[in-house]
Amino acid sequence: MENNKIVETKPTRKSAALTKGLLVLAGAALLVGGAVAARAESVPAAGGQPFHKGFFGRSGSGQALSDEQRAEMKTTMEARRAEMETRQAAVKDAMDKGDYQAWLNAVGTDSPMAAKIKDAASFTKLVQAHNLRMQADNIFKELGIDGQAGPHFRGGPKTIN
Repeated sequence: MENNKIVETKPTRKSAALTKGLLVLAGAALLVGGAVAARAESVPAAGGQPFHKGFFGRSGSGQALSDEQRAEMKTTMEARRAEMETRQAAVKDAMDKGDYQAWLNAVGTDSPMAAKIKDAASFTKLVQAHNLRMQADNIFKELGIDGQAGPHFRGGPKTIN
């Protein structure tokens, strides 16, 4: 009579390391495959045009843009920059005046900040924190620590203007 007993074994360190190595190798293969596929999309076909347009409907290299497309892109970028500067000025003005409604109009109701600052009381605290930060910046500047306060100050070393 044969003994048909099933024996369960626990994975050994060697098999765990092998499994981990195979997962890393598979991940690397996926990355390389993605890079190859992305490169293949930007290589021109027989007609000289890329197989697929990249971000914003442009070809991968940016060199395929016509002068008109470049001019249009430049105009669009300048308009967006002007809009951003106008919005930033409105936000700064609202903060300086402590005007919650003007601030909300400037940042927009769909802004992530507007989702956190939901009422005038929260806005008052935001203005207070902003003013304290500006005071701290000025003190650091007076001390000659202009932006060198270390990685824990405002997310890292910065130059204060």
